[in-house]
Amino acid sequence: MKNPLIAEILSFIEQKPEGITEFEIIKMLEAKEYFNNLADEDELALFQKHFITMNALYQLQLSLWENDAIYLDITSVRVSVVTEYCSEKSSYNALSETSSVREYYLDWENYNKTDQEQVLEMLNSFWQMYFNQDKLISAYKTLELAQREPINVVKKKYRKLVTKCHPDKGGSHSDFIAVRQAYEVIKQSVEFGVTV
Repeated sequence: MKNPLIAEILSFIEQKPEGITEFEIIKMLEAKEYFNNLADEDELALFQKHFITMNALYQLQLSLWENDAIYLDITSVRVSVVTEYCSEKSSYNALSETSSVREYYLDWENYNKTDQEQVLEMLNSFWQMYFNQDKLISAYKTLELAQREPINVVKKKYRKLVTKCHPDKGGSHSDFIAVRQAYEVIKQSVEFGVTV
């Protein structure tokens, strides 16, 4: 289903070429009364606003890339147009990496099936991850990576290190476990959209 807020959100993004936050987009949509018919529970209504906004952003991201070779960079802290990808469309496909986050928000079934209890569970998981930033920083160090590396880089480095430190190949059991735990922490943070 095409999100009816795409054009409105695109106009907000055009007004802020330096980038815009999801919070700013939601506030602008609220001011125009786009969210009047949502759930009565505050947490569920917040989830619905977030989901509708992210769905529109990811639909817009795909459309801009496919039609105009313009990449819309969507992160947990900012949404912005990245123009340097435009000239490199033939050699670099910015959307080639499968994004579980993008897939989640593009599936309206996730919006329809999520209830208040599930939202509270997601919020609890988010806050647990949020307050474990030290664990995430340590995980990147364990995998000898810079923070916020793309997941495909993380996977490649993980495979290399886990092979190197595997006990069956003469490596240390504790190093093997540390590498595995670091990978899981980073993978989970990516799934929840938590960054350092």
